[in-house]
Amino acid sequence: TDRGEIFIRFGEPDAVEDHPFNYGTQPYQIWSYYRHGRRFIFVDDNGLGDFRILVPYWDDRTRM
Repeated sequence: TDRGEIFIRFGEPDAVEDHPFNYGTQPYQIWSYYRHGRRFIFVDDNGLGDFRILVPYWDDRTRM
């Protein structure tokens, strides 16, 4: 899974913001890694707990 890959590469996130039931949006989570200066946003498009990575946009600054 996308979250699993990020967890394996970076370890446990420093902070997790969980947004399961926001009106007008899909459920999503934001994982922050302060020590790496990175933030990853995962969205559950189908509502079944299958979170896919939305952010970061892969550029030179955010490349893994």
